[in-house]
Amino acid sequence: MKKLFKLKKNLTLADAARRLSSTLEDEVTIADVLQLALDGHLKISVDLVNHAKAFKGKIRPKEDALICFRPSLFASQDDINFFEKLNLPEFDNLVTQEWLDQIPEELKKELESRLNDNKFMLYYEGLESNGLIYQFDTDEPITLAGVYQLAMIGAERLDVQHKFQTLTNGPAITLVNLGGVVVLDDEGNCFQLLEHFEGKPYGEANSYYPAGGLPDDSALVIRASDIALFEASIADDEAKPITKQPDESKMIGAIALCLAAKAVKYKHGERPNAKAIAEDVVALLSGVPDAKLYGLADTKIRTAIANGIEALTSIK
Repeated sequence: MKKLFKLKKNLTLADAARRLSSTLEDEVTIADVLQLALDGHLKISVDLVNHAKAFKGKIRPKEDALICFRPSLFASQDDINFFEKLNLPEFDNLVTQEWLDQIPEELKKELESRLNDNKFMLYYEGLESNGLIYQFDTDEPITLAGVYQLAMIGAERLDVQHKFQTLTNGPAITLVNLGGVVVLDDEGNCFQLLEHFEGKPYGEANSYYPAGGLPDDSALVIRASDIALFEASIADDEAKPITKQPDESKMIGAIALCLAAKAVKYKHGERPNAKAIAEDVVALLSGVPDAKLYGLADTKIRTAIANGIEALTSIK
């Protein structure tokens, strides 16, 4: 199995269970593999055997995410006139936190009053998880093929839970997630899988809607590189002395706070600018050989920095 493992890029759930049984010197079942994925210890992926349509997107910290801003059904003509006075950027009523921060103070107070009266809608466009916003370009569907990591924030998590409950004779999963299935690549992109409206033309954006689950003709797999990372983490844990370790997420947040205090380019208002910090870290690590194998993919760096800032600045 060890020689064959080195040749495989992706393992079936059964192969992953056998590999981990050998590594841990204990019986590991497919249900155990799924539980490790659900608990966040092991990355799980999907092989889109017969391809799938999707909207491509980006994962953004809140300060860089697009925010939908528009009049509500309760808005009067006076509210609409005020809305037009704000001179929104010309792209489908989408703004950023930076744009909101730059609204003149006298207009900002009036806006807050009208928001409190439900005259306007202000919400993040996309899916939110752990302080990050997953936002998709819904203008043009694209075709995905091959293996993609499950983001485990939408309907894909429910599918994994369902399979786990089935294998352990647990209750059926009856929940639904209207955000659909979200998968990731290694370049920092996220994708929302789609299903096709019957009778509508293929290829047009309005002919699709978010998939309610993983495609029936897809297969759950574990990438060999993710197995290797999990095994390395187990080895590290066994080698560590039994002492209380600092929270790594807060340590990253503390580093970000220090950078923001030293350089204006790393600040966004009074908070550290996660995007600016992450971009420079990604650029610095671009020359590190096999960076992704050691958990230093662009997406993971951006996520770790954003989560660290959120963890530290949320402390009351």
